[in-house]
Amino acid sequence: MDGKFDNLSQIQYVEASMFNTGSKFVGEVAKKMMEYEGQPGSNDGTGLLQTVCSLKVRELYENLTGAKIAAEVK
Repeated sequence: MDGKFDNLSQIQYVEASMFNTGSKFVGEVAKKMMEYEGQPGSNDGTGLLQTVCSLKVRELYENLTGAKIAAEVK
């Protein structure tokens, strides 16, 4: 992936082709990226990688501790 997303809602199309991202609901990756719109990396491949990594860290934490972190669905 190169360049930036012209519109962050386009990330939904990329997310649809991804699996095992650690997200708890369809669209969570796009939602998280849109929450930080305007921040460095929020609209490019770097932001996408950081978002997926953060969701995988949450998943790992939950697996190791048995704790459940609620996903915010708004």
